[in-house]
Amino acid sequence: MSPKETLLYRLTELMFEKQQTFLLLDELYEDEVISPFVRNIQIDSPYQQLLFDGVLSQYNHQDEIVVSFTIEAYFHHLLALVLQKDERYQSAESLLELIQNNKLVGLKEAVSNLLSFDVEFSEFKRTTQLIDLSNGDFDVLKICVIPLINSLLIHGGKKTAQVILENNSANDWKALYIMGSRLTELDLDLKHLDFLNEVILVNPMNSKYSILVGLIKIIFFDKVCAIKILNKIDYNSIEDDEHVLLRLGNVESYYGNYFKALNYYEKSLVVRKNKFEVDSKSIVVCYNNIGNVYFKINELDKSLEYFNKSLEIQLKNLESSHTSLAIMYNNIGMLYLNKHDYDKSLEFCIKSLDIRIKTLGKYDTEVADSYNSIGGIFEKKAKFDKALEYFNKGLVIRLKNLGNEHPKTAISYNNIGGIFLEKGNFELALEYYQKSLHIRIISLGEEHPNVAMMYESIAYIMNCKDDDKSSLNYLAKSLDIKLKIWGRKSEMLIKTYNNIGITLKNLNKFKAAIENFKKAFKISKKANFPYNIAKCYEALNDQEKALDFYIQSAEIRKQDPEVGLEAELTIESINNAKRLAKQLNKENEMPDWIKNYKTE
Repeated sequence: MSPKETLLYRLTELMFEKQQTFLLLDELYEDEVISPFVRNIQIDSPYQQLLFDGVLSQYNHQDEIVVSFTIEAYFHHLLALVLQKDERYQSAESLLELIQNNKLVGLKEAVSNLLSFDVEFSEFKRTTQLIDLSNGDFDVLKICVIPLINSLLIHGGKKTAQVILENNSANDWKALYIMGSRLTELDLDLKHLDFLNEVILVNPMNSKYSILVGLIKIIFFDKVCAIKILNKIDYNSIEDDEHVLLRLGNVESYYGNYFKALNYYEKSLVVRKNKFEVDSKSIVVCYNNIGNVYFKINELDKSLEYFNKSLEIQLKNLESSHTSLAIMYNNIGMLYLNKHDYDKSLEFCIKSLDIRIKTLGKYDTEVADSYNSIGGIFEKKAKFDKALEYFNKGLVIRLKNLGNEHPKTAISYNNIGGIFLEKGNFELALEYYQKSLHIRIISLGEEHPNVAMMYESIAYIMNCKDDDKSSLNYLAKSLDIKLKIWGRKSEMLIKTYNNIGITLKNLNKFKAAIENFKKAFKISKKANFPYNIAKCYEALNDQEKALDFYIQSAEIRKQDPEVGLEAELTIESINNAKRLAKQLNKENEMPDWIKNYKTE
């Protein structure tokens, strides 16, 4: 070893022996190896050079001069080398005993480095044995995770999965759960799909951590595979586990099953309230998820109730610049956007953006989320150039960090397409919508609500281009997805039935149009459906049926607090009813209030 390496190695040995990360300079003068180094005050001496380079620090501590490592990671590496040469720590049992009895700060990281040295040479025995000996202790299992991730990078997914899953146990699945979370943090999941595939193939889904591993990684597989994973779950083993209930909610929400998701989130909340303090982070997570589901099903007041509960707890417990507050402000901002309170929405979203830039930097994906939200507000305010500016800022960041096939990149393409649609540039709008659709089919599967939404958006562009046949084709695809997800009675189908009806009406297919308007009317008693039905019956020269539906539309509009008797729409229905009644000599058969109503 070089003089510098000798000095650093000996310092590490002493720190290990004394179980402390600093050493008294006076004591170093007495050490046979180190003494010549510290006594040499020449500027080019090894000790002085290490101080000058910032590898070591010398400072006053409780009126005594001490020496320590400046860079913790370097100390961990050197300590791993010390352990590697120490014959006392050649077995997994001895390493476990060391971890449990030696209180040196950084020892666990050093053992993790030591196991990574093993992995480089395809030696996994100590790592797998330590997992087996862990008794599920998270701290011990975390030590094994970095070596396993290094194995992924060096030896690939298949080899690593074989090593972990040979004679797999509950400890192995717990280690895989920790490893999976770490892979997500490092954004390495997509690079190691071969590893995930191997894990999923043998996952029994019959214990808490095997189920959690399956649920966390389920989004990386197509929907057919995802359903197979869900069908393997032994639900009796996790009935009261708040973590699994929450993950099940996340999966159902991801695949658009919002009411199932809500059920799981509420169950998780009940369990958490019995286990944790009212102001705990665990409660906040549930409030956020429940609020998000209510937001997705457009129950905005209910969503705001849960978001405010979450915000109240977080303001008590977090610093004003915490990124969790940025997420909360953005969520509330989006909620106010949907309530059409644009100024309030902008206020919350700017708060979110300021925190994210301050804490994460200008090019983080969460900053892109804020740009996207603010762009949406400007779009609603009809400031389209300003909206496009923010949407493009977000897209640049997402392409840089997430790539061209990520669901969030799809959102950016969708939003930019919407702006071009507003500006009347149908070709560019269609181009961006098609990009968004392509990503969503790949990432979410062909039967997801977001895919249905994209089909309807493209259908609208086709309407604008006077291509009603193509529009009808996309609407039919959307309807097929929604029927499979929500069934025939869901409110989620109303808009689609209406759009199909309007398109068929434009194509002079009046009977088919009537059928779709009636399906929508059966779900929602809105006046526009009987009005459109009446128009179709008139086109078919069936004035009597048309009269009945004009009267229905007038009755509904009159009673609707958002429309009322004096509204132009109501008067339109009344005038049409009177016109047909006169043609059919049925004026006396109409409701008295219509007969007596004077229109100009």
